[in-house]
Amino acid sequence: MASTEARIEVRLELPQEVLEAERLIASPDYLLDEAKALPPDPQAMEARFIEPVTLIASLTLFILAERVLHFALTRGGQGVMVDASTKPPRVSALAGVPQGFVLLIHPDGKPETVRADLLPAGLTDLLGKALKIGN
Repeated sequence: MASTEARIEVRLELPQEVLEAERLIASPDYLLDEAKALPPDPQAMEARFIEPVTLIASLTLFILAERVLHFALTRGGQGVMVDASTKPPRVSALAGVPQGFVLLIHPDGKPETVRADLLPAGLTDLLGKALKIGN
């Protein structure tokens, strides 16, 4: 699905086991760079038994909204954080966010929580405003 929207670059933080699934859905509208292992977080309070990775993806806003909804609806017991205050913006599963919710951090640092059952078009508009696309 080619889109006339501008491409954006986003840093995805996800478990190693999800990396292959992401590679399978890569397309001309969803390009993935090489993955890099994340360093351990000494402040982490949650035990992790998987090696998380980060990769840079260039994608359209519609595909970003679709991927965020996928993560919010399918990750076991975790919601999704979209941090637009960093460059590139980061998307990660977050244990402190209930499953089915998206925590959106705007560029000015203001947090906003939205339900993942928000219509994809509504989420696309919200992400576009947070990422300052089309403004």
